[in-house]
Formats: sequence, C-alpha cells, structure tokens
Amino acid sequence: MKKPKVTPDGTCWCGCNVPTKEGSFFHAGHDKRAESMLTRLTFGPENAIVHRLADAGYGPGGKNLLAEYQRAESADHLAFFAIQSLNDMSSKPGIVEAVVFTAPDGVPSKPNPTPGGDPQPKKTSVLEVPQRGSVVAQGFSRPLSQSEKDVVQARFPGRQVMWLANS
Repeated sequence: MKKPKVTPDGTCWCGCNVPTKEGSFFHAGHDKRAESMLTRLTFGPENAIVHRLADAGYGPGGKNLLAEYQRAESADHLAFFAIQSLNDMSSKPGIVEAVVFTAPDGVPSKPNPTPGGDPQPKKTSVLEVPQRGSVVAQGFSRPLSQSEKDVVQARFPGRQVMWLANS
C-alpha cells in the first residue's frame, strides 16, 4: 500500500493547533504526545508502550531494545552498500560474475589464504563503513563453478555473501 504524501502546513499535527516552525509537523515535544495518543487509541490503555516492550521481551533482565535496533540499522546500511557495490562491480568492463561480502564492524576485511589460490578476482574493492562494518566486492572475468565459489567464500568466513552473474 502506497503511503500518502504528507507535508507540514504550519500547524501541529497532534491536534493542539499551535503554530510550528517552518518544515516541522509538530510543536516541540508534541510528536511524543501524538505518538502516545495514537498508541492508546489504536491499542487501548492497557497496551501502553511499556507493556508492548515487555510483551516483546525487552526491558531490564530481557532484550536490549537499543542494541537490537542499532544492530538492525547497521545491517540495513550494510545491505544498501552491498547492493550498490555489487551493482558497481558487475557493471565494470570485463566482469562476468561479481560477489560481495559484508560483515559488521570488527570483522577483518582481508581474505584468508586458500589452498591453490584460484580463482583470483579481476577486480576487488573494499568499503569501510564507519561504526557499521565493511563491504568487500570482487569481480571475476568468467563464470565460476560452485566449487570455485566455495573457495572464494572460504576466504571470507563469517560474512554475508551475495553473488551476481551478468547475462
């Protein structure tokens, strides 16, 4: 379902009719007020945010909401950069097959050695995304067999992998 286009109109969207700063939907602090009212109207008074968090397993002694959010946000950013890197690598002249490896911050970007050393990429690029992780893209001049792909993947253990073959 397509979301409707929304534009600020100079009036607070919480319903208080207080004028807002140019480009803002809410008077200062009223976004939380609106969120609280909408939550209560949608889910009822017994389903306050603290209850929704507890029901989902978050809170003291449970899952850490902020840590999980940051992990998901980081993964989303890396996925975006991975797709960009994969498309960029596969569009380079002479590249028939491309692969990207992504990993969160702290996982080394250098490949592990593999026996025999083949197949070797024609091009390699590394993108370090500060406080997110890294993306390593490699391009090959020919299609790789599954066993060759396994060798390439063994060079980057513990990383997510995406392949793209040019047709």
